[in-house]
Amino acid sequence: MEKYISARANGNVVLDKAAPSGSYKVDVQFIVNIDGTVSEMKTLTNHGYGLEKEAMRLIKEGPKWQPAKQNGHFVRAYILQPITFQVSNGDNEQILNKIPIITLKELLSIGAYKLLGIPEKSEALKYSFSMDLPDKTIVENYNTGNNYTESTISNMKRLKKGAIIYFDSIRMEIDGEEKKLASRVFRISE
Repeated sequence: MEKYISARANGNVVLDKAAPSGSYKVDVQFIVNIDGTVSEMKTLTNHGYGLEKEAMRLIKEGPKWQPAKQNGHFVRAYILQPITFQVSNGDNEQILNKIPIITLKELLSIGAYKLLGIPEKSEALKYSFSMDLPDKTIVENYNTGNNYTESTISNMKRLKKGAIIYFDSIRMEIDGEEKKLASRVFRISE
């Protein structure tokens, strides 16, 4: 559940509503039915800033739950699921200023090896390239080698100033062994 929430939570919800920095625990109560679906969902907290709505969305759109068993039979059961949101908007400008900047023109003309600091004669096996698009979605494309896929290039052309791009799961062959390299992050300047 923790992995699912971390991957699916929309962090812009609290930033758009200007929630103050801090830690917010939202308690969501619901029933897990015998088929694993949820019903009768409600929050037991009221922080505002869209937190309760986002927590309920995460539970509602999440995977089916394992139903409870009593005396060998599946039964409906109440669940109290806490979801904690960490908000840190006071330092966003400082954090953004630490991200290396690249222009869109440079991004489209520089191969992956140069951008990632990999020697040209190396063999990059695979990497994930994620981008924050203008419609507030994040797309993820998988690439191999120095050149980007057509889908990656198409998404790159949609990037706007301030967009963040991520190279993750970088795996390459070093001395005949597959190694994982550290992720890299860049910000588009124009």
